[in-house]
Amino acid sequence: MAWPSGRRGAAVAAIAGAALALLFARSWRIDYDYSIDFQTYWLAGSRLLHGRASELYASGGGPENGTPAVLAAGEFKNIPLVATVFVPFALVDYPVAKRAFWWLSLGALATTAWVLGRWVLPHAWGTAATRALGSFAALAAIAPTHIALRHGQTTPFVALLLTVYLASSLARRPAAAGR
Repeated sequence: MAWPSGRRGAAVAAIAGAALALLFARSWRIDYDYSIDFQTYWLAGSRLLHGRASELYASGGGPENGTPAVLAAGEFKNIPLVATVFVPFALVDYPVAKRAFWWLSLGALATTAWVLGRWVLPHAWGTAATRALGSFAALAAIAPTHIALRHGQTTPFVALLLTVYLASSLARRPAAAGR
């Protein structure tokens, strides 16, 4: 996929750059007092890593246990399988894990935009690169994306899975779509 050229490509690239700057400005900060999503995931992964699976839904955390906040009982609301995904993050300190997760989430958003531009959006909207950059600009400019990255939500990964499903379905590739 070649870099977009021409006025349209340059305009879309500039808009995508501005949207990326907005995304960084609104989501880069690691913790807010009300943000507990990644804290619950990291704590759940830590509990599994240390053989404390029975405490998965218990209260806990806080600075003495590696998270910024003390979490209420039942704050982790997912099935245990979700906690297993976060075990590798529990191998490192919370701030390092949170930043790594932020970058992985940004990568998932960029990949979602690439899939949309390459396989989903109409060709009349420009080259695949222009469509991908336009998709990224749209995703990066909206508040739900900022919130998902800032809070460490799994939404960017779910969006990627759904987009791959849509692209696979549109391409009539049922095996790739999971059917």
